[in-house]
Amino acid sequence: MTSEMLQNQFKFLKIKQFASPNLPGSEIYMDTVFLSKLNSLAKAIPEGINITSGYYTTDDYDISSDKRDLAHLRGLAAHITCLDDHKRFLIIMLAIQRGIFRIGIGKTFIHLDIDYDLPADVIFLY
Repeated sequence: MTSEMLQNQFKFLKIKQFASPNLPGSEIYMDTVFLSKLNSLAKAIPEGINITSGYYTTDDYDISSDKRDLAHLRGLAAHITCLDDHKRFLIIMLAIQRGIFRIGIGKTFIHLDIDYDLPADVIFLY
């Protein structure tokens, strides 16, 4: 599927935001089930969401450092900018309602993923 096709299908997301900085066009490697869940989440938030990372290449990420982010290498994860406590609550609640059960909380972002090869029903801190 092309980037344009993905953008047409997931209108509440900015598909290009999912691309690795080391591999332009890599947004096409994102899992469409995951994108569908995020699109639904973004639709429910009046101001939408801003993706700071999606697909990772091995150049983006040292796999030996933190196994929690392996889902990015498979196109099954994203980081969403979040600086507001209420928006953080809203994103987490909407994510769980949409079947996203792997959540990481950083000071300025929320990690969401649906990697079924990693432990589910977890909320972790960065």
